[in-house]
Amino acid sequence: VVERRLQFETERNQNMISTMAARLSDESKAKQEQLEKLVIFGTKVRTCANSEIAKLLYGWWFEAIHNRMDHERALFEEQLKEQRGQVYEKFRGAFAAKSTMGRMTLYFVEWRKQIILARHQKQVNALEGQVASLQGEIAVQEQAKAEAQAKADAEAKALEVEAEEMSTDAELFSSLDSLRSILDNGDVALVKGSWLIKHTATGAALPRRQDMPTEAFWQPEDTGEFFDRCQDAMQESENNGSAPWLPIMSISWRWLSEEHPDSEAKQLVVLSRVVAAFVSHLRRAKGHLRLLDCAVLLDWVSFYQLPRSRDEETCFQRSMKTVHLWYGHKLVHKVMLKRLPGERKQGQEFLSYGERGWPTFEHTISTMTAPEMVIDLSLLNSNNDMDDWTWKREKDMDDWTAIKKVCSIHSGPMPPIVPDAFNAMLNKKVFTKESDRDIVQARYCEAFKACIGNAEELDLSDLNIGPSQHKAYSAVFPYCGQVRRLQLANNRLGKQGAEDLAKHLCRLESLEMLGLEGNGIGDEGIVLLVDAVHASRQLTELNVDRNQITAVGARCICDILPKCGRLKVLRLGNNNIGDQGAQQIAQRLPEATWIEELHLAGCSIGRPGIQHLVASLPSCTRLTQLVLHTNSLDDVCIQSLSLVLPQCIDLSILDVGHNVFGDPGLTHLSKALPWCTNLKVLDLSGNLISDDGVIRLARALPSGKQLSACLLSSNQIGDVGAKGLAAAIPKLPSLEILYVDGNVLTRNAGYMLQVAWHKAKKPDTCNFRGSTVEAILF
Repeated sequence: VVERRLQFETERNQNMISTMAARLSDESKAKQEQLEKLVIFGTKVRTCANSEIAKLLYGWWFEAIHNRMDHERALFEEQLKEQRGQVYEKFRGAFAAKSTMGRMTLYFVEWRKQIILARHQKQVNALEGQVASLQGEIAVQEQAKAEAQAKADAEAKALEVEAEEMSTDAELFSSLDSLRSILDNGDVALVKGSWLIKHTATGAALPRRQDMPTEAFWQPEDTGEFFDRCQDAMQESENNGSAPWLPIMSISWRWLSEEHPDSEAKQLVVLSRVVAAFVSHLRRAKGHLRLLDCAVLLDWVSFYQLPRSRDEETCFQRSMKTVHLWYGHKLVHKVMLKRLPGERKQGQEFLSYGERGWPTFEHTISTMTAPEMVIDLSLLNSNNDMDDWTWKREKDMDDWTAIKKVCSIHSGPMPPIVPDAFNAMLNKKVFTKESDRDIVQARYCEAFKACIGNAEELDLSDLNIGPSQHKAYSAVFPYCGQVRRLQLANNRLGKQGAEDLAKHLCRLESLEMLGLEGNGIGDEGIVLLVDAVHASRQLTELNVDRNQITAVGARCICDILPKCGRLKVLRLGNNNIGDQGAQQIAQRLPEATWIEELHLAGCSIGRPGIQHLVASLPSCTRLTQLVLHTNSLDDVCIQSLSLVLPQCIDLSILDVGHNVFGDPGLTHLSKALPWCTNLKVLDLSGNLISDDGVIRLARALPSGKQLSACLLSSNQIGDVGAKGLAAAIPKLPSLEILYVDGNVLTRNAGYMLQVAWHKAKKPDTCNFRGSTVEAILF
């Protein structure tokens, strides 16, 4: 930089000297030109003079001028020389001074440079030390990161294994093979029900497993044929549409002493009668499949008891790893004997059923997985005194159907208890062997994760969940990461329940269906829920029927429709959203073309609302179900609806029952039906339709080759209309249901319809809306 600055100064000084010399040269040239002009003027004067005097005067004047000019010229040249010298000396001095300063600057810069370089070298050395230190730390961090990654991979692999085990465990609780595999290794033994009945007749107490006779158990060579017959029975139940069950019974009872659970055989007498009733029922229901005896699991005779040999101890420890399966299996009957009839508790002689650890575990896990398979014999109590009770009817003990009817738990699915809550509850219970507490806690946690945590469907409907139960039920949701269908219908969630639910919905990443009908959530609850619903990316069905929602809540739901790209089914029925709510829905439908089912039954929609809906329906190109049941649709509304139905080419269900339209509206609808080639269900019940409208409908129906159900109940149809329907029946190959009950048909008209139905070889019953119903009603 200094060298470039000195070069710049030198060039500038040279330029200044050159400029000054040029200026002095220009001034000298000007003086020279002036002198030459004077000489020329004098020459001219000298030439032009005619007289001698003039010549003398001009000569003298010319000489004087010439001398003066020579003098001035000499003086100018001297001044020019002096000025040139001064300028040269001035600039030479200035240049010399600047050159000296430049050299000094160079020395200073060099010295400064050395100082800066030394300082920088010191900083570089320090930085190199820091870099080395950082490299060491990075190496340590990389090693720690690699170890953490290896640990994470191991944990992920363990989680995958655990997930596979959980999936397998979930199948274990409903699979027949899981029970067969446990019996094959001999860790658990099942007692034959027939042997138990015979032994009870002797009046002797049951011996422990090690002392039981061989013929008392189902042997490995017998279990194969037994389970094959069980498989046949399950297949038969599936074919009949009934719930499957196994001829296996697990008993939950109290140990009345540490040495023997029932030394006086009092509990055995009661259980034997229940087993006898079950065997009698089994022989009547499944005897044709050669299922003539049942299998009973009773801990005293099914597991090895103390004192145990080394091999028996090994088998016992293995059996404890699957003990939860016998009480949680969904196809096994669980019989609970909590107290004996006529028994009265005296002092602290023994603990009750609910105060013990094992019975608490057995009851909790049984009611969590399959409450419908639980037989609670305490429900046979004839009074409210649980310390002293008798049977309601003695004969109930000999009839399995009566026992099931009286002793089954009818409260629907029981509330699942999370492992932490169960452990807290278990800490208050008593175990004969304290080491059993850890076993019970571990088995319950496994069962909970398999049946609840890994469940794809969680049904908590009809449990009367109120504000006090919100916290307990909310604790279940963090475990339900795999749930796809969550049903909370007919509870009392309200605004507070909706707020609690909204906090957990975002964790249910696989949720596809959310059922909240009949909870009184209201507009305020809907406002709290919509953001959580929007966060559920996989949600395809939202059911908020019967929740006291108005147009305000409907607007909140509609605002998220364009953001829920997977939502296909929207149920808003039986909410007072009115025409304003229908208008808001109509405004959002064009932005939610993926909607397939729209349920607006009982929403107080009239002409203004239906006009807005009609305008938006053509944009719903995937619409398959349109339910406008129980509104205020008159003939004008149906006419408007008929104009757009031909554009809904995928529509399969049209429900406009229980409105106020008559023959004019049905006439317009009949004109649109030929265009609805995919229509399968047409519900026109509960309107003002008479014979004229039905005749026009009967003429239009044959074009609907896929129509399977036509509902015309509770109208004003007479014999003429029935005749038109009878003529149309043979032309409808897919028709399986025809309801014309609640009209003004005569007996002859009904007989005419029945004859036409049978001539067309139509079925007498069919499956409709999830249940078996009669095919034709008149």
